[in-house]
Amino acid sequence: MPTIKDIAKAAGVSHSTVSNVLNNKPGVSSEKIRLVQETAKAMGYRIDEQASLLRKGVTRTVAVILPDIRSTRYCDLYVGILQILESRGYSARLYLTDDIPYQEKQAIDSAIAVKACAILTATCLEHAEKRYTLPSLVHTPVLFLDRCPQTGTMPCFHFDYREAGRILAQEAQDMGFSLPAVFTGDLHTKTNRDFLDGVKSVFKNLSERQQWEMKYGESITNAYMAFHGEAAFDCCITASCEIADQLWNSYQAVGTGDAPAFFTLSSLRTSQDRRFSLLPLNYSRLGADGTSSLLNAVEGKAKLSSQLFNTSCFCPRFPKVLLTRSRPLRILSLASPSSKALECLLPEFTRQTGISVEQETHPLHEIYDHIRSGIQLNCDVLRLDVSSLAFLAPGLLTPLTELDSQAESRLASFIPGLGKNYSYVDNRLYAFPFDVSIQMLFYRRDLFEDAMQARSFFEQNKRRLRVPETFEEYNETARFFTRGFRADSPTAYGSSIALGNASSTASEYLVRLLGMGGDIYDEDGLLRISTPKARRALKSYLETALYADSEAIRSWGTAADNFVRGETAMTILFVNHASGLIRARSALAASQVGFAPVPGSRPLLGGGSLGVYSGSDRKEDAYQLICWITGNETAARLMMMGGISPCRSAYEQIEILKTYPWLKDFEKNLSLGNRRLIVSNQEMHLDLHSFETSLGQLIIDAAQKRRPQNETIWRAQQLIDQIGKQAGLTNCKGGSL
Repeated sequence: MPTIKDIAKAAGVSHSTVSNVLNNKPGVSSEKIRLVQETAKAMGYRIDEQASLLRKGVTRTVAVILPDIRSTRYCDLYVGILQILESRGYSARLYLTDDIPYQEKQAIDSAIAVKACAILTATCLEHAEKRYTLPSLVHTPVLFLDRCPQTGTMPCFHFDYREAGRILAQEAQDMGFSLPAVFTGDLHTKTNRDFLDGVKSVFKNLSERQQWEMKYGESITNAYMAFHGEAAFDCCITASCEIADQLWNSYQAVGTGDAPAFFTLSSLRTSQDRRFSLLPLNYSRLGADGTSSLLNAVEGKAKLSSQLFNTSCFCPRFPKVLLTRSRPLRILSLASPSSKALECLLPEFTRQTGISVEQETHPLHEIYDHIRSGIQLNCDVLRLDVSSLAFLAPGLLTPLTELDSQAESRLASFIPGLGKNYSYVDNRLYAFPFDVSIQMLFYRRDLFEDAMQARSFFEQNKRRLRVPETFEEYNETARFFTRGFRADSPTAYGSSIALGNASSTASEYLVRLLGMGGDIYDEDGLLRISTPKARRALKSYLETALYADSEAIRSWGTAADNFVRGETAMTILFVNHASGLIRARSALAASQVGFAPVPGSRPLLGGGSLGVYSGSDRKEDAYQLICWITGNETAARLMMMGGISPCRSAYEQIEILKTYPWLKDFEKNLSLGNRRLIVSNQEMHLDLHSFETSLGQLIIDAAQKRRPQNETIWRAQQLIDQIGKQAGLTNCKGGSL
């Protein structure tokens, strides 16, 4: 491989210039950066990061000691560990012990030899503290995962296995089972003893014949012995899915009749084993959070301390039932990634309940026009957009508390605060949140972090290239990445703009107006558009149009597609349409996609809710369906198929956050959002969709130069004054040219 000296000679620059470019140091012109990068690439040069660390005397290797990675729990634990290590520039040295003590001792010795900067361990040692406090490890942070040491004197991230055992036993008892067989791993391990104690707290008279210890190397034999002859139990409660799977396969081989019911702990995944009733534990999250805490200790940011993790929601197994002869339930919904994903999952609802379901999807404006026509809807479940829920729900939906007195309790599983915008109107619960959404900024991370682009931007704008925090910065950056204004731009356009859809245009304008900050409401609480701020927001939006494709974009999906194809450097999307950034065949690599709050940090909420149509003759079945769609059981799979969910538990799953990393701070971003209180900062039943459509059309006309900007502002103010007069507000004074 060529050296820095070779590259300097070939490029005709100094040794220090090459070193500065390859190490991303400032002070080099964009021309020399381009020259050095192209020369190094042509000569096949690659930075040896490990050698660089060794020269600096820095160790960034973490020893990871696990029993195995065959089992789903330790595989998922390791996935969580790796995600954090890689994101923070560390590497893992993996040791597998097969729960054999001497192999774990060898692993510890090896970790010391390679000078690991820290150790993560799921120990099988009876007196682990002694081994992990050797003099040679005195300066090495150690964190126990899943399995705590006997004395509890060292930090451990773990689950409450006693409580987990109790929950499974209670669920089994509540379903009518009274003679369980309990299967655990090696009882020398505290987690297994705790699990068994939890089961015994419910089934207090558990006999020895009902307790099975599945030790390493003996589990297969015990699995067959459990079903040899006539079984003396009516269900199986197991400490892991691997044990349950062994028992299931053994029963298929030697058992007679239907297999017993299984209640088991499992690792939380988006797709679960439907043979068993499950209590998932989020091992990926355990690994990720534990690793983050460990690295904070390595870097001197915080001290290590123990942490107890909760279980996820119990997932019962649903036996297959026969189809009912009733007509199918009908859903009327917006055509979106979430409705597309739901279409794939609906057959499972039918399998569980015997109720068949048909979904009909249309663009939002078609659904809205049909509703406003007054014609009876042919549906049982209706999706209403967040912009029209307050206006339409009282006349179209049945309050959910009329169907279930405990309906409000279901909101506890959702992201906090959703009810205000997606469920309640006049303090009555009309709907459950479905494809909840928020505007976010997506940008080409690879371009923003490219040294040559950064230098060119500085030379042109006299400031450093960064993710825009205001719309003034947004337009300046969009101009820089537009080929019509900079011939060597890597993208054709700096931004996208939705001038083909009036309501989308309005949302793009309103986020700019809100981002201006300050007081934008009159004494009646109505939005004022005939103001200098509103004019600046319109001017800003029309400037953005100069840096976008002139061909009208009619949907957020099209904007996402253009970004994915590398045509635009930035785009503002509602996140329920952002799954295409990853799922498209031509998608950018995940490392190329950056995301941030919208400039000004005043985004609009998007998406919608599901309610029971008041004209349905099957309201109870419709309510059962929306509970299933918006429930924890469906949430993760819906999201992995490109949809979105209101369930908080889904945003704790590492697999989902790794696939859609912008959802990591989804709850925080949602808290910034607004929609129902934009036109008025008072709670009113306003026809926001009609207002936004009319406002958007005015802005489209201005962008296409069919009317001047001043007239656009004046007519927009007239729209709001009309809303105020309809609401009985007497202080509406109208706008002026």
